[in-house]
Amino acid sequence: MTNSEQFQNLHKRASDGEVAAQFELAKAYWNGDGVAQDKRSAIEWYRRAASRGDPEHQMALGLILFWDEGQFKDIKEGFVWIHKAAEQDHLGAQYFLAAEYATGDNVSKDPAKAAAWYRRAAELGHAEAQYNLGLMYWEGEGVTRDPAESQKWLLQSADNGELLAQDFLSKAYRDGLFGFPRDPAKADYWLSQQNK
Repeated sequence: MTNSEQFQNLHKRASDGEVAAQFELAKAYWNGDGVAQDKRSAIEWYRRAASRGDPEHQMALGLILFWDEGQFKDIKEGFVWIHKAAEQDHLGAQYFLAAEYATGDNVSKDPAKAAAWYRRAAELGHAEAQYNLGLMYWEGEGVTRDPAESQKWLLQSADNGELLAQDFLSKAYRDGLFGFPRDPAKADYWLSQQNK
């Protein structure tokens, strides 16, 4: 089968409603892979795939709309698609929303929403979300200040391999900071974990 035949087959499957084919066709148009690049067609196919409810497809469309440097940039619509993916427990989408609400770069800064999305991702095991949530609990940013809750999330993050958390704990135990007791052995342990 030639590339042209493969593309026609993909297009037919996508037109017939096969979601995976719609997503592949969208990527092909976006990247110009086996076909002339056509971002307008790509966006249309991404929307078709995303509207079927798959969080991966929603996140992909959301990021394209959010970060496109050209005529297809639409932060508001991109945010809507990313939010739909996050509601379906897409970890990347949850973390993305948390970070956006935390910084306020592209949406209104809202520490409470940031903490809520970090928590959802943290509870599903996202190590960087656990780290950020731990810091928010320490600072009382978007949540009631709670040193014990802060320590819990920082330790979980470090246990899950987050280098920033391991570095944080190494220094906290070395110097007795952030409610952690001074403990050179634990400081050395977390320092050693960073080199693995």
